[in-house]
Amino acid sequence: MNIKKILTEDLEKELERRKREIPRMCDNFSFIVLEKLCKTYIEELAVNGYVDEDYEHYIFEEAMKSFYNDNVFDWINKIQK
Repeated sequence: MNIKKILTEDLEKELERRKREIPRMCDNFSFIVLEKLCKTYIEELAVNGYVDEDYEHYIFEEAMKSFYNDNVFDWINKIQK
């Protein structure tokens, strides 16, 4: 690899990527909303035979927020840019 051919912008992005801090898990987990979502998912599946296809996304999102914090998706979206 010829370092002279690497753009300064690319080097700066790589340095920034290496400096990123990974979110830490919360000390006190809260599962109230996650529990309610899971319960509703099962109840709707039992009654209707199907659930809104977005439910899995909502459950995943709430699980991440329960273990990390409400801002975890700000970090995720920043990384995925």
